Amino acid sequence: MPAPIALGIIGFGIMGERLLRAALAHARESVTPIGVWDPAPAAAARLAAIGPVPMLASVEAVIAACDCLYALAADEVGLARCSAAGAVQAACECIARNPEYPVRVEAAAAALSRLCQLVPNQKRAAGSGVHPSLCAALRTHAAADSCATAVCEALFSLSTLAEHRQIAQEHGAVPALVALLRGGSKATPGLAIAAASALAALCVDDESKQEAAACGASELLCACLDAGT
Repeated sequence: MPAPIALGIIGFGIMGERLLRAALAHARESVTPIGVWDPAPAAAARLAAIGPVPMLASVEAVIAACDCLYALAADEVGLARCSAAGAVQAACECIARNPEYPVRVEAAAAALSRLCQLVPNQKRAAGSGVHPSLCAALRTHAAADSCATAVCEALFSLSTLAEHRQIAQEHGAVPALVALLRGGSKATPGLAIAAASALAALCVDDESKQEAAACGASELLCACLDAGT
């Protein structure tokens, strides 16, 4: 059995609190919240009312203590502070180190998606070599809907720049996304939407469009529309 996930949370608003409560509902053998950071006094008061999870002194302290990070910073200032503390690298390393654990990949991909709303973070993530790990996760965890959805959203966030789209295509993102679309169009609409969004973000040039069409994307997208996805 793997060691429990040491979960760190940056940003303790509504989503951060929901995440913490969900983590506390799990067995400690699977996930252990190690700390939260949020500068708001009200956040500290709400955290104290929930249970024995500490409010750590800084973003840096959370990143240093966790092996899986949720970054829920509310604005660009918060995102920039997370980035300066190494949150992008931490998320990328978590995805690369834990390919067999979908819960860890999901949490790290969700954090990466949020962080990559800033273009400099997209460059940091691509520079860390995260694309092969994300594309591998699409194939490995296709049956884990929430994990695959988070990975699709991370790829979407990393598709602003042409050079990053090219990297994703070189590592097989297009056929992997079409395969997810094929399964999601029938069983899991949320996954189908995430896969279609990532596919649309990647398929900007003629070569990628042709690759997607050859994989059967057009028919699958039409099937999603017919199904009301």
